[in-house]
Amino acid sequence: MKRLTLAAFAILLSAALCAQGTFTIRRPLEGSSVRETVKVRIPKGSIPEGGYIGVYVNDRFLEAVMPDIEGTDYVYNLDTQARGIADGPAKIETRLYNETGGKVYELGRSSVNVVVDNQTTIKIPANGFKLRYNFVPGIERVYRLDIEQEASMISQAQARLGGRAPSLSLTTRTNRLLYAVDSVGSYEGQRTGLMRIQILPDKGKATATVVIEGSNQPVVASEHDLMPLYLKITDVGREVFGALPAYFGLDLQSGQEPSTNYYALLPWPLLPSKQVKPGDSWSGGQPFGNVQFSEMRRVDKFTQVLPSRGEFLGVRWYKGLPCALIKQTISLGAEDLKNVRNLNSVAGEAAKIDFTSTMYFALDRGLMVRNEVNLTQESLVDVGATGGGAAGGGRAGGPGGGRGLAGAGDDGDSGGGGGGRGTTRDDGHRLWPSDWFVNPDGSFQIRQNRGGRGGGRQGGPGGPGGGPAMQGSGPGTGSTFGQRTGGGAANQKMISRSRITFTLELER
Repeated sequence: MKRLTLAAFAILLSAALCAQGTFTIRRPLEGSSVRETVKVRIPKGSIPEGGYIGVYVNDRFLEAVMPDIEGTDYVYNLDTQARGIADGPAKIETRLYNETGGKVYELGRSSVNVVVDNQTTIKIPANGFKLRYNFVPGIERVYRLDIEQEASMISQAQARLGGRAPSLSLTTRTNRLLYAVDSVGSYEGQRTGLMRIQILPDKGKATATVVIEGSNQPVVASEHDLMPLYLKITDVGREVFGALPAYFGLDLQSGQEPSTNYYALLPWPLLPSKQVKPGDSWSGGQPFGNVQFSEMRRVDKFTQVLPSRGEFLGVRWYKGLPCALIKQTISLGAEDLKNVRNLNSVAGEAAKIDFTSTMYFALDRGLMVRNEVNLTQESLVDVGATGGGAAGGGRAGGPGGGRGLAGAGDDGDSGGGGGGRGTTRDDGHRLWPSDWFVNPDGSFQIRQNRGGRGGGRQGGPGGPGGGPAMQGSGPGTGSTFGQRTGGGAANQKMISRSRITFTLELER
């Protein structure tokens, strides 16, 4: 009886499947060449209610999923690069399943043979590639910038025992940046481009949502406050000069600047000067924004180059473009950092910094298509010192107090820092409103200074907390991590770990 029931159930399933449509892969076609993300299309209506598919490549199971609907098809996006599918012949197979009465039944299969081509058709010259940025006058490129930051803290004793501290996500945000080539020229035999860099409003809006350093609270900035700055760079990305043009009204007098301006400085990676092939490595450099806001009109360069190790990882199709995959790494230990300031603006003494940049460079256009940067900094901090953390708007105060930079008060108030004296920065006329830069270590941040002429009022007394407030954790009265301790508590050495990732990807 059970066998008859099972047979009848199988017949009913087959009849239902035939009524809904044939389960088959319509695209890609048999024998076609594919690359990057392949849209595997199955006719809409061929998967019964409660059904799903299993996806296999070369008989290796990838996942079970219910595909999304796109037009008249179910569509499964197979990312051949993320899945590590090698170039060459490959069989893509889907299997239809349905679960009834706690049992899973296979209702059908469909497969197609294709040829994966993520790099094979990119021809490599015998002498390698001469990688150069191609400057086209008047061209404007928009990039999407995604930023993620997290931090953790653990005692040195726990670290020695192999303990791992939980991570706290501090910020996640997205902005859009414009890179426009306003003119081209030459410098010492190299082609140059005058690059205009500017934050753009969020899509469909007249404002941009940004996050000011020292706060997790977003700020809505008017498009009139999103100001450009200029970098003249060579075709390998090395800066010739930087400029922040002054604004003049119709009467040729210096115009009144808005109360708050926002500038973006995120330099493109340096390219190798010699011709290179996949597998080559070289001693190169990585440019970082390195200018104090109050000095921007006094200096003619906005970046500095730190030594790095460059590596040509290989070629790959990306977004339909033949690209070179270039990696830059910087690793600094305690000895390297003896005479280096705290690069990531984290309270404490920097002990280790690791930086990695991975760029997709379009070979046919001379264009950066994507650049992903990962920066990790470990610092030694004292937790439990007398005094409070940083007050709102200023930098994190040191253990037991310290000096706080000008805060966000429009009347020139300074951010109190652990009982220390507040300070302001003045360019001789007025405080610069704000700045948004990558520090020399590669950390991305927005710094804000708002207020009138002269110095701010003295900072108030320290808060009740004993530890330093971590950068990016918001206005603090004590350590973001762990239990706060009262004034006068004994210090304890802790290891603070800050990690930031930002990805700059071509939007159009």
